[in-house]
Amino acid sequence: RSLTIISKCTGCHKNEGLPDFTLWPIGGEWSSHQQWLNKIEKSLGLAPNQEFSQRTMPPKNSLWQPTIQELDHLKKWFHFLKEKK
Repeated sequence: RSLTIISKCTGCHKNEGLPDFTLWPIGGEWSSHQQWLNKIEKSLGLAPNQEFSQRTMPPKNSLWQPTIQELDHLKKWFHFLKEKK
């Protein structure tokens, strides 16, 4: 489910030169993977010290807006990924 949600980000950013966030390691190398995860986490307002309302992505005028349930799911997933490493 996590990558399904993240695929919405990739769909909007595919023509901007950003890597596909669903193909791991993100950016093609594990050395850059965690940096991308950190950027995504912060942009979606998922960092431990952030509230969902502080997110910068997707922008307010985007047709797709993640639900609170999706954001909560991703926040737990990012926490799991950090604990795993």
